Amino acid sequence: IIAAWGLGIRTIISERNSIQHRKLPRVWQFLRRITYRQASLITINLEANRPILKIWCPKSRIVLLPNPISVSKPSSRSQGNGQTILAVGRLSKQKAFDVLIEAFAKSDCSSTGWHLQIVGQGEEQLSLQDQITNYRLESTVTISPFTGEVWAEFGHCSFFVMPSHYEGMPNALLEAIAVGLVPVVSEGVGDIA
Repeated sequence: IIAAWGLGIRTIISERNSIQHRKLPRVWQFLRRITYRQASLITINLEANRPILKIWCPKSRIVLLPNPISVSKPSSRSQGNGQTILAVGRLSKQKAFDVLIEAFAKSDCSSTGWHLQIVGQGEEQLSLQDQITNYRLESTVTISPFTGEVWAEFGHCSFFVMPSHYEGMPNALLEAIAVGLVPVVSEGVGDIA
C-alpha cells in the first residue's frame, strides 16, 4: 500500500487469518491501522474479521471471499486399512499439534492400531518430535514434510484433524473434505467449524 501510494494503482489486501487471535508486533499493528484505509478492497475469508476491519476502513470495502472448493471432483482416495488420522499444516504454536499429540497419547488409539500422521514443516518440529519421544509414540506418530501429492499419498486415512487455536478459512481442511476425509476440528478453526 505504501509503495503504491499516489500512483493511482488499486491495492487489495487479503486477510487470511484471524486478526483477533494472530498477534502482530506493535509496528505492524500501527501500519495496518494507517494503511488499510487506503486499500481499494480488503478480502476476508473469516466473517469474524469484519467488525475489526470496520474500525480501520469503510465497511463497503470489506468483502467476504471464502476459499473455493470443488465438490464435483471425484474423490482420489485409495483404499487402505483406514486406521490413520491425518493432520496437515505448518508446525507452529497456532496449529496446536502439541495438543493433538497429547490427546493421542492419552487415548487408546496407539494401543488399538491407529496411527497419527502429521504433515508439515516449521519452527515447532523439534519440540513436537521431543513430545512424541517423551510419550513413547515413535511407532504410531510420525511427522513428515509436505509433498505435492499429499492428498493422493494419504488418501487411505479415515480422519483429518485440525486442532488449531485459530484459523481463517484453512485450505488444508477444505482440501481434506474435498477428497472425502472426515474432518475433526477445534472451535478455533473459524467459520467452517
